Order: sequence, then structure tokens, then C-alpha cells
Amino acid sequence: MPERIIALSREVSTVATSKVEQIRQITWKTKLLALNAAIEAARASEVGAGFSVVAGEVKTVSANIDELAEQLQAQVGEKIGQMHALGEALVAQIRGSRLTDLALNAIDIVDRNLYERPCDVRWWATDPAVVDGVAQPGTKTSDYAAKRLGVIPDSYTVYPDLWIAGLEGGFSQAVGRESTHP
Repeated sequence: MPERIIALSREVSTVATSKVEQIRQITWKTKLLALNAAIEAARASEVGAGFSVVAGEVKTVSANIDELAEQLQAQVGEKIGQMHALGEALVAQIRGSRLTDLALNAIDIVDRNLYERPCDVRWWATDPAVVDGVAQPGTKTSDYAAKRLGVIPDSYTVYPDLWIAGLEGGFSQAVGRESTHP
């Protein structure tokens, strides 16, 4: 939406510049007509004296219109420039605010993961099934611990899979969803 303000200010500037230029062309033609009328009035001497007054008034009106066109261009141009600058500042502020929100969200996710994941691991490590599997190694306790931990990857998307290390130090059993690791 703010980008539209900037685009509109450019469009208004283009229209205003074009219209002021058209007014100047008309006043230039009017001045030429007034000059030609004054020349013809001078040629007609006394008979053209009234026409000379009209030619002078047309020239004055033309000069007034030209002056108004210059004032219009200066004042509207200034306001359009201010509107354009305001639009760009608004766009920058919105983008900055959005980037700040995204950065804060990323920090929140990192912070949450730095705190919550270790808490999860501590919780799993103290789960009675895992404790029993370590205290009384065997297929039955290992299978039960795997079953208990297998719920985790299905419930939490941050854990795509979990592995249980065997007593020999190798990965002996994957739990949860089918693992993509070797």
C-alpha cells in the first residue's frame, strides 16, 4: 500500500507538470495573438484604438495566467516532493518494522530451542522406561524404552527421528518415524 502512495505521487507529478506545460503553451499563443492584435490596432490608427485596449488586456490576462502556472508548478511540485518523501519513509519504516519482527521471531525460536530441547532431553533421560533400559539392559526394556520414545517424533515436528545407542556404543535402534539417517 505505501508503494502505491509513491507511485501515485509520481503520477500526480507527471500530470501536474504536463498540465502546467499545456497552460504555458496556451498563454504563449495568447501573447502572440495579443501582439498581433496590437500591431493590427496600430495599423488601423484611431479606428483600432479600442482594439488596442483589448489586445493589452489579453496580454495582461495571459501574463497573469503564466504567473499562476509558475506558482502552481512550484507549490504542487513541493507538496508532491514531500508526499513522495513521506511515502518512501513510510515504506522504509514498514519494512524495518517487518524485518525487526522477523528477527525477533528468529531469536525467539532460537531461544526456545536452546532452552526447550535440553529440557526435553533431560525429561527423556529421566523417563522410567529409559532409566530401566539403562539399569537393566535387555531386549524387553530396550523395546519398551524405544516404544516410549517413539511417540516423540510423531508428536513433535522438531524431532524428525530419535536413535538409541546400544551398549557397544553404536546406534542400535531407531525409534519413531522411519529414519532417514544411515
